[in-house]
Amino acid sequence: MIRNNLLSVSYKIVLSVFCIVGQLMSSFSDGGADSLRYFTHQSNMFVLIFFVISIIFIIKDIKHDGVYKVTPHFRVFKGSVIMCISATLLVYNFVLRPRSFVMGSSDASYSVMNTIVHYIVPIMVIFDTILFDNRKNYKILSPILWLIAPLIYLIFTLLGVKLFGVFTDGSLYPYFFLNITKYGIAAVFINILYLSMFFLVLGYAIYFLDRLKFKKSNTS
Repeated sequence: MIRNNLLSVSYKIVLSVFCIVGQLMSSFSDGGADSLRYFTHQSNMFVLIFFVISIIFIIKDIKHDGVYKVTPHFRVFKGSVIMCISATLLVYNFVLRPRSFVMGSSDASYSVMNTIVHYIVPIMVIFDTILFDNRKNYKILSPILWLIAPLIYLIFTLLGVKLFGVFTDGSLYPYFFLNITKYGIAAVFINILYLSMFFLVLGYAIYFLDRLKFKKSNTS
């Protein structure tokens, strides 16, 4: 762990800039505002909000406690951020990408945007917690609480069918596995159960890796 608030805040500022660039490129892509309805961009926005708030608190810490006294902030929320953005990386790479999934534009600007939101931001978030976070941050029930974030997205998506209408490709749903019209309520419900299990397993993987690293750091 690097105990240096200046390095931490500098890293987080760079990460936040990537988030902003990714969101702006998404907004001006061929998909327009529709692209912001995907979990990818919702999770990137979650990252941006969390890290901007973290930057503000770390700057306050520097003013009051100096550069080298590291105080953790919003640890439970940080776990949820890591879980959601890691899911963005994993689901895109292993589920959506093999289906030649495209959000919005298919030109060169899309490729840059796609790399930022699916790879650069998630990987930078993971390295942020490796480099700058204390260990043993979470409680055994924390991963269950982290499920609130994807649940909110699910509600947002289902309500979006009525509120926002169809996407530019004519679909009512952002992802094929949520398409009630095509696959039916029962199939989508099963998909949601699988997704819930995936998020829960991912959450507990984060929890146990955090504790494992803590033990290793004690022995070093």
